[in-house]
Amino acid sequence: MHLIIILDGFGYDVVKRHKDSGGFKDFNEPSKVVAPYPTLTDLCIQDLLQGESCEGMEAVYYDKEKGKMAGSTLSYLQFKNQPYSKILDFRSPSVIDAICYVAPWMAFEVELKALKKQLLNSKRESFKAYLVSTAGISTKYAAEGQTECLTRLDTFLRDLKAQISGSLMITLLSDHGHSYYASKLSPIKKLLKSKGWNFPKSLSGHKDAVHLSFGLVNYASFATLDAPQLAKDLATIPGVELSSYVEADSVNVFGANGSTARIRRSGQACSYETLDGDPLDLDPILKNIANQDGFYRDEDVQAVTVNRPYPSALERLWRAHFGLVKHPPDVIASLGNEWHSGSGLLNVFATVNSTHGSLNRTNSVTFAMSTKAAIPPVLRSREVMDFLI
Repeated sequence: MHLIIILDGFGYDVVKRHKDSGGFKDFNEPSKVVAPYPTLTDLCIQDLLQGESCEGMEAVYYDKEKGKMAGSTLSYLQFKNQPYSKILDFRSPSVIDAICYVAPWMAFEVELKALKKQLLNSKRESFKAYLVSTAGISTKYAAEGQTECLTRLDTFLRDLKAQISGSLMITLLSDHGHSYYASKLSPIKKLLKSKGWNFPKSLSGHKDAVHLSFGLVNYASFATLDAPQLAKDLATIPGVELSSYVEADSVNVFGANGSTARIRRSGQACSYETLDGDPLDLDPILKNIANQDGFYRDEDVQAVTVNRPYPSALERLWRAHFGLVKHPPDVIASLGNEWHSGSGLLNVFATVNSTHGSLNRTNSVTFAMSTKAAIPPVLRSREVMDFLI
């Protein structure tokens, strides 16, 4: 049997340190896996399992055809933005999603017990499991909690191997990384209102915007009729590192320092045209790789940027606006680690010592490691299963 366990929000560096300190002795070295952007669970697991696109970035999104918001908390609890749940062999009921942010260790032990019971009764050759409780551990306890989680999981897996007849191969991986910063709610709507923006439930005017907020994450997205102006205004707000929008056949990017650039795509390659400054800090490094008429192959860009501030930024920004979800927002903002956006009500109750969502490296580079076989040292989320199955 091949057991594949997906953890929620474990950055490569945390896992690598744990492995180097003597953990997971039976596993090959962890590989760096670059998640899609925004680094949100639904999008990243969907990409990892090579499933169909999610409806929206989160459980709520703006339906342009109907001219109104779609989705809800109930949609989240019913896994409606999680088509990957049909691919999984183990996924806890949605009540664990709520409990894990309040009592993450209790939820974790409940999940391990349920996973063990189901696994011991399974006849499947490949068994895919997602542990949602690890999201709560990551958010509340950050890197320290993740290290403890890895220690407990290592013990659990050793005990499990001793109880299963026949050989058990195990692969551990994660959907995305994490910020590993305590963050606070960004006053992003308040500051946009001061610039003349209105926030109705549907769009009708030039300065209307709908903030697509649900969880508490290091990114923000909006529906609007004037994407260029909203993206430009967003880039001036403290805590916003980058904003992006679509213009004709390109994705335009604004940096917090007033810099701008344009991304275009051709096949499996992207071009990067700096218009004013260099918002992605790519000009120096792109000069070191070959290009075809100004377009750089995705795999070449990934190889030279996996340890840079924004790994594989060209392809990931492009996909965020073109094809990653069925209902993409008009404007997307990547926030600094010290800020999050989302539900004001949820923010009252949640302790956010770490979260995720942004384009930066700690949010974007996660891991995969296996007892089955060595995995290439660097790859994209949607490529992992090709080396496992």
